[in-house]
Amino acid sequence: MPANKLLCAVAERHHRSLAASREPAPLSLRQRLAGTGPLFGLTCSTASPATVELIGAAGYDYLVVDIEQICRTSVLADIVIAARHARIALLVRVVTTAQARQALGHAISGVVLSGMRDPAQAAAAVRDCRQAAQVQRVQEHACHAWLSFLGRSAGADELPLLVAAIEDAEGVACAAGIAAVEGIDILMEGTTALSHALRLPWQTRHPAVRAAGDAVRAAAREAGKQFCAQPQAPAELDAALEDDVRLFVLGDDRVISRRAMSGQLDRYRWRTC
Repeated sequence: MPANKLLCAVAERHHRSLAASREPAPLSLRQRLAGTGPLFGLTCSTASPATVELIGAAGYDYLVVDIEQICRTSVLADIVIAARHARIALLVRVVTTAQARQALGHAISGVVLSGMRDPAQAAAAVRDCRQAAQVQRVQEHACHAWLSFLGRSAGADELPLLVAAIEDAEGVACAAGIAAVEGIDILMEGTTALSHALRLPWQTRHPAVRAAGDAVRAAAREAGKQFCAQPQAPAELDAALEDDVRLFVLGDDRVISRRAMSGQLDRYRWRTC
């Protein structure tokens, strides 16, 4: 066989082996929400590609990264790539419209709109995010990056999820109106922020804070929207599951890492006492 034909045959076999070993494209977070069963996430405060890969390897379904903790756009791009490789959904928390546009310039699963206080604010945020997402989709179609990542045509159902974070008393009072806004997919209770807004700093299990969270959950249920809970104990998770809640944020990676490292140290230090 001529050398050039031999090389072509080897290249073809290599291409076929890669195609055969390629894993199917993972379901998007939106598609998984349309299914059944709980989805567990984590707040990633030490935002870096390595941390994202660790969280994905631990088995979480999604993570939430605060864009204000990312110093450069290139770091966000690296985090998006790491999340894709780890097959974990990525939600980016934003405060301003400019931050939302920056986040939506990447193939992320959704945006967490922090500090939602009234329906007008939520509607404006939805409008801005949809415009930014459409621009990004046009660009991705042009370079085929979006299609190759998803492994299928990008339809309207693949628009990023929009999560309204309710973090103060005004937002709680207007939770029903915010939940009714078309384009808002999920309501999230900002437990720690609510505790500060209610002048009960860090008392996340105070009855007033829990009552505010329950009001947000009820508003989401009445509007037929998803609710994202932040249980502080397993018993709270059980109660939320009974109320058909499916999205959970199980804490902050810094706190969990510190506790795990402290526990590991204590396992050995007690032997020296």
